[in-house]
Amino acid sequence: MSAPDAGAQAQPVRPREGLLSRIPYHPFLVPLCFAVTVYARNRFEAEFADVLVTVLVLMLGAMFLLLALRLLFPSWRHAAAAATALLFFLFYEPSLLLPLEPNSAGSVAVFAMAAILLLLVLLRLRRMRTHLAALTLVLNVVVLVMPLPDLWVLAAWIRADRTEAATPERVYPDLPAPAGSVAATAPDIWLLVPDRYASAAVLEDHYRFDNSAFIEGLRKRGFVVRDNAFANYQRTAVSMASMLNLDYLDAFLPYVAGIDSRDWRPIYRALEDNRVSRFLSEAGYRIHRFGSYWEPTRRDPYADEHHNVFDIPDFAFRLLSVSVAGQLAFATGWGAIDGWYSHCQRLQRQFDGLVDLAQRDERKYVLAHLLITHPPFVMDAQGRCQSTTAAAQRDYDQRYLDSVAVTNAAFERLIDVIQAGKRPAIILLIADEGPWPGGVEVLKKATFASAEMVDWTAMTDRQLAIKTGILMAQYFPDRAGAALPADQVPVSPVNVFRTVFRHYFALDLPPLPDRYFIYRDDESLYSYDDVTDRLPR
Repeated sequence: MSAPDAGAQAQPVRPREGLLSRIPYHPFLVPLCFAVTVYARNRFEAEFADVLVTVLVLMLGAMFLLLALRLLFPSWRHAAAAATALLFFLFYEPSLLLPLEPNSAGSVAVFAMAAILLLLVLLRLRRMRTHLAALTLVLNVVVLVMPLPDLWVLAAWIRADRTEAATPERVYPDLPAPAGSVAATAPDIWLLVPDRYASAAVLEDHYRFDNSAFIEGLRKRGFVVRDNAFANYQRTAVSMASMLNLDYLDAFLPYVAGIDSRDWRPIYRALEDNRVSRFLSEAGYRIHRFGSYWEPTRRDPYADEHHNVFDIPDFAFRLLSVSVAGQLAFATGWGAIDGWYSHCQRLQRQFDGLVDLAQRDERKYVLAHLLITHPPFVMDAQGRCQSTTAAAQRDYDQRYLDSVAVTNAAFERLIDVIQAGKRPAIILLIADEGPWPGGVEVLKKATFASAEMVDWTAMTDRQLAIKTGILMAQYFPDRAGAALPADQVPVSPVNVFRTVFRHYFALDLPPLPDRYFIYRDDESLYSYDDVTDRLPR
């Protein structure tokens, strides 16, 4: 046995590594951290199932990113560190730009500096030949600690949540089952909801816009048009939930003690799982939904067909829109994750799809939530998609009026096709709310993950009339030769389907008193002020 070589140098012994420094799991948790942050700020709107699906998809994306980077970097730890740097940039860089105007020189400079810093970090990591145990430890600890405050908020909220008691079926029980013989002869029902389309009175008084040609055209087609109609509530969710459930939101009062006053989800659920869809599904109607990107109208659990374009869950869309991917898409007009581009494409295809559907010979209920008169106003007066640059050069009110003109032309085309079809059809053009009035008091400014909050009770009477003044045009075909008496045509949206089901389905649903309400702000969603006497007659 030979003696050890005295000149040989002993190899340094690496200290034993712990789990946190040995396994680089931090890239998989960066998307989770970001999603938890956005979820914590949107917990009163987002459903957990949608959040979970989105997080799993993002974590799967992080895995593929890690696999791709491993081909370029010397070890899994190096690739993981590079992946984490990239993901931090993709998810968190846009939050630095919130105080700046989009596409301004300042925002471009911040983006460029962040991109250069990222590139330097990636180059440095690629050249390093150390084991990166210490860096792996630090990154693992950081991504474990980052979401803890938001997780604490979510845990406390989940523990206190009692909204499961306020299910749609409890708040708004099913209507009586329709008689088969009556339902079989009932007409098609088209509910077209142009978001924030103002009443003729508001257009004339506030915008100095004469909409009489369109209104008179509707009347010649047999519509009853209310020149000074008002939404029963001032925002989409509460307004549509009331209309589609044939009742006021007082039905939530027995459950208010168990609902956080900031929690939109019970209202959203009542809008999604509503009495109208339940009743017409039971009556054998084929239900079609033309939804928006907004989750409560994006899907209908009773729909036979969804005619959606760029159909991405709202929570996933929010994450994308506040990421670098969404930022670049907005700047370049690229694809479905650019809200501007996808919004315009959705609207154009929705109207084309509605015209195609009108030619089908089937008993159907169609609900189309159309964000065409709702910002962003993505079309010019001819209905062509316009760039953000071109739109920014036009006055805000003029862009709104251009949208009204495009909507008018699209509705006239669609109505003519519906009325020329083989089946009789009820056609309801009913906006959910009026335009946003200027000068409303802001209680909380927008953040990168949540919208601003305003005080609706501080509105003047003029602002209130603008915010609740809506287009309301209704066409009721004769039933067995009998027309709907003029004095029974609804005055406000809450009574529309009461009238439809009473006149065409023989349900005992007397009209409710026409009342109008507002909630104060997004932290007082279940307390309503009656503003009926403040609105013009």
